[in-house]
Amino acid sequence: DAVRADLDRARAESAAAGAASARAVDDARSRLDALEKDVAAARAEQASRLAAASRDAEAAQVRASEALRGELAAARSDAAGQAAALRAALDEETARLRAATAESERRRALAETELGAFRAALGADMRALRADADRLKAAAEIAAAEAASPLARLRAAIARTAIFFSRNNDLADRVAAAATIERVAALAREAGVALRVVGHTDDSGSPELNLRLSRERAELVARLLTEKGVPPHHIVTASRRANAPISDIATAASSPNRRVTFELLLDQEPLQ
Repeated sequence: DAVRADLDRARAESAAAGAASARAVDDARSRLDALEKDVAAARAEQASRLAAASRDAEAAQVRASEALRGELAAARSDAAGQAAALRAALDEETARLRAATAESERRRALAETELGAFRAALGADMRALRADADRLKAAAEIAAAEAASPLARLRAAIARTAIFFSRNNDLADRVAAAATIERVAALAREAGVALRVVGHTDDSGSPELNLRLSRERAELVARLLTEKGVPPHHIVTASRRANAPISDIATAASSPNRRVTFELLLDQEPLQ
């Protein structure tokens, strides 16, 4: 009985211990469930906070990106506006410079035209003045020669006188040649001196041809002087061919070098 009682007690104690252990296990499980719930809640809360933080970060990033885009767009717009203003200013300055250049060119062309007209007018005036001066000088020389001795008048006349030819022995101006022959013959008769009649040519022919032409021209003028009353023994002819040119101008029709000139014989020069 005592054993049974002990066994019963032991069983009762074991049952009590098992119940206590079961309660402890249940309690532990309850606490574990609660802890797992707390952990799950904490994780959920952390996840919620992380999601909220992520959303906030994304929203902030979006806001920052939009703000940056806005600033960039504003900067681009401002830069475009400045570039447009600069282009407009550059175009305006270019247009102004082109207009100034065109005006300068127009004024320069006008000035050159006016200068050319002035030079032409001045040249014409200078030529007219020279012509007037030459006429006055010639008139003065003629007047002085007419007032001087017959020999001085003859010397002055032949210094500015020549008979010009066109081709071969053709006179360039028969009327002018006749007047010159008449004047020289009258002065030679009055002065009573001998003349050297000198024939000239240009350099277009051969030396032989030029010698013949210059001699024939001198002889032609000598005959004309004789016809006007100059004694034949007061005339000496000479040929200088192309050795004494007075001009570089020469054409097929005429040349100032084709001429006959007059000279006074030297003192004590024998007549031929």
